[in-house]
Amino acid sequence: MCINMLIILIENNDLKDTKLYIKVLEENIDNPDFLFYRSVYLFLINFIEYKNLGEEKYLSKCKKVIEAFENFEMNAYADELANFLKEHK
Repeated sequence: MCINMLIILIENNDLKDTKLYIKVLEENIDNPDFLFYRSVYLFLINFIEYKNLGEEKYLSKCKKVIEAFENFEMNAYADELANFLKEHK
């Protein structure tokens, strides 16, 4: 649910309200069963940092998450994240 809220907030360009959801995720994301969600979380955190600071290193980290999904042959989700990045960059 927190992942979905972060996505909605980013889509609405409402980055000021992301801190609560980030905090909840940080407290619960270390479980290895949540590898998929941790990956999406890392994508979103780095995307938010990129939007806030404009530093390319955060954009590069987003692209690495996309590459990881491609390496796991999760191409549909890799494409979805790539499109999200392109649309909201």
